[in-house]
Amino acid sequence: MVEGYNNRIALVGPPAVEYVVRETSGAEVARVTTDSTGFAIFMLSAKSGQSYSAEAGGKTFALPANTNTGVGVRLEVTSQCDLVLTIPRESSLSKKDLFAVVLNRGAMVVRQRIKGNDEETRLNVPYPNRGESFHQLFVFTADGQVVAERVFIPNPVSTLQVKLQVPAEVKQRDKISSSWELVDASGNPVEATASVTVVNDGLFPGSSLLRNLTWTDLPALSERAERFGTAVESNVNDFLITQKWQRINWENVLKEKSPAGNYAFQSEAKLKGMVISPTKGTPPPDSTVIISYLHGNNVGFEAYTRNGQFEVPFVFDFWGDDKVFCTLQSRGRNVDRSYNITIPKDTISITARWETTELNKPSVYGDYALSKELVTKSYAFFGTNQQQVSLRDKSPNAPIEEEFNGADQSVNVADYVVFPKMEDLLREIVPFAGYRKRGTEESVRISYRWEGQTRTYRDDPLYVIDGILTKNTTYFCALKPEDIVTIKVINNPNKLAQLSRLGENGVIFVETRKRDRTSRELEPTLFPVIGLSKQALPFVVQYNENSLGRRLPDLRSTLLWNPMERNDINGRASDVFFASDDVGTVRVLVRGITTDGRPFYTEATVKVAFNASPK
Repeated sequence: MVEGYNNRIALVGPPAVEYVVRETSGAEVARVTTDSTGFAIFMLSAKSGQSYSAEAGGKTFALPANTNTGVGVRLEVTSQCDLVLTIPRESSLSKKDLFAVVLNRGAMVVRQRIKGNDEETRLNVPYPNRGESFHQLFVFTADGQVVAERVFIPNPVSTLQVKLQVPAEVKQRDKISSSWELVDASGNPVEATASVTVVNDGLFPGSSLLRNLTWTDLPALSERAERFGTAVESNVNDFLITQKWQRINWENVLKEKSPAGNYAFQSEAKLKGMVISPTKGTPPPDSTVIISYLHGNNVGFEAYTRNGQFEVPFVFDFWGDDKVFCTLQSRGRNVDRSYNITIPKDTISITARWETTELNKPSVYGDYALSKELVTKSYAFFGTNQQQVSLRDKSPNAPIEEEFNGADQSVNVADYVVFPKMEDLLREIVPFAGYRKRGTEESVRISYRWEGQTRTYRDDPLYVIDGILTKNTTYFCALKPEDIVTIKVINNPNKLAQLSRLGENGVIFVETRKRDRTSRELEPTLFPVIGLSKQALPFVVQYNENSLGRRLPDLRSTLLWNPMERNDINGRASDVFFASDDVGTVRVLVRGITTDGRPFYTEATVKVAFNASPK
């Protein structure tokens, strides 16, 4: 508290509790009662040499200590927003020049010098399209010491208007049309992107406040809004007296002491590792190329080793959990057998763990989900569709084959007699594939025709066995012909160019009956990686007269979810969805943000009535 200044004190505690404020001598200086949200405000002129405390229910709570080096800050929000800064005459700062800045969204919206002989200074804070977001005031001395700071919101009341139109009542499985329009205080359309959700109100009661979109940076305020609803909006700036927003280390900024950044996170994903000879313990030549390929995303990357270290940048974004295949090439030949590839542990350590507690009360959604599953299984017969293609019927090699518009040569092994060994199968029935053995070393070569001549690629083509890439010829030759369904070959140079070095010796696809993708022999060149999460697509159910779904109970908890809906230049957007078989109330929620960063929110309810004569 600032000595010689009438401080505005915010008190947070249990609701409807009276607090008595006393000074050191025990004399009462204030008495205040918290409201229904547990909040109270009172004024206190701090005196030099005194300390203050609040008493309630037999307990005593110390108030902040006094200081004679502070600056009083008063916030005045009317048709404009002003900050009134007061330096008491007895303050040690009364003869010093100070500097005040106000920040918002990374920009400095106010900066002003405060002369030492000015007891009171007024700062006007402009906030076009910024009034609903957090602002920060900092007051500095000439040597960079922060002597006052304050978090505030210039205009807690939204200037945006959201007009949501929905029918008041529909029947089960009726088509529902909804629309929303966003305008400013003058009625002009505002462009924005919104998340539109329609949920069963009985399962997800209540609503998320608009303020949670902007208040989450200060968890105490966000939690307070979630608990007490709109009741907190009237005194939000008073509550912010109790909060600090630790975003900037001014000591480092002003004194240029900011340490060099040492962040594990980078602008692009990279696969880092080491290549070492298992027998000699030496790295490969620096000209060695490490070639990588993401199985699920069908994209490859290359890099060179340096002193045994490598760093493969994944230039393009990739999605989901995947496995990256790595192979080594030196002077145009595969050297996987001569070196081991090692990937160190992830440099990003996330040690936080969620703490959960099981509550001794029923879960409304849990009961619903169990009932829905039982009903769905009971009617599963009507959901059978014989035309659906089983994932089992699709070759695991199909995603990679499709990248090349199919293979050049294909052999259905079941059309031939069973060969005892892979070398016999290759020689007899697989076109453009050759096998040879020198001592204990086996090799496979792919050939192709060019200008009337037959040309042959180098040893060791790329093998794709049940969707897994490998350059391990020994593993390929050890396969049992009776376990193989099909063998396909790509030998067209134009197609192989898509894989660059990885496919320069041809590609052989093998689909087996077992589809065993967990062989230990392939593990040394396969490494798990985690990519980005794909953008969720809008969720909506459509009905038609011939749909099998007409005979199945529809007990969806969410009728519509569109996470990225943009309105048009007139500020309007619309949706069409269907009611489920649940009767009761559904809630339509529109939550979004304008192109200039202002959040908005609205909601409405629709009653779903029983349909006595469904189509």
